[in-house]
Amino acid sequence: MATSSSSGVTTTSGQVYFTGLGSDTDFDSLVTKLVEVEQSRVTTYETWKASWENKITAFQELNTQMLSMRTTLESMDTVNEFLSKGVTSSNADSLTATADGGAEVGTYSFTVNQLAQNAVMISATGYSSLTQDINPASSGATFSYTYAGTTVTSTVPATASLTDLVNIINT
Repeated sequence: MATSSSSGVTTTSGQVYFTGLGSDTDFDSLVTKLVEVEQSRVTTYETWKASWENKITAFQELNTQMLSMRTTLESMDTVNEFLSKGVTSSNADSLTATADGGAEVGTYSFTVNQLAQNAVMISATGYSSLTQDINPASSGATFSYTYAGTTVTSTVPATASLTDLVNIINT
């Protein structure tokens, strides 16, 4: 503690210690040791806290990765998405194809000798709708056509409509 006198001279007195207070007990080292003990608990808790913060960070990273994997797997949640196949054509104007999960893996070659041409047939009387009878006879008629040297003949039943004829041809 510093004191000042009227003569302008400053004097200081030494620090006061109460170590032992007459019983030779070293309170200074006792307090120091108690602080060290309490500090070790704090250190233990800080280490424990840091450990859990690292675990939380690891779980957050794992959660991010799992969400990413979930998003990826959602794009493959059906057989056709999971087993998707690719198809390419060297000439998409002549031949195109699609493949789903059931397609066999392999390379396939097709030769297109001639592109299909529209065939137009005209009726002298015409038909007013696709459901109008085109074969009013009581017995069936036949529809025949020849392609690439092969003749195909189909029976058209009595009271067949244009829609029925389309189905017969496509079959």
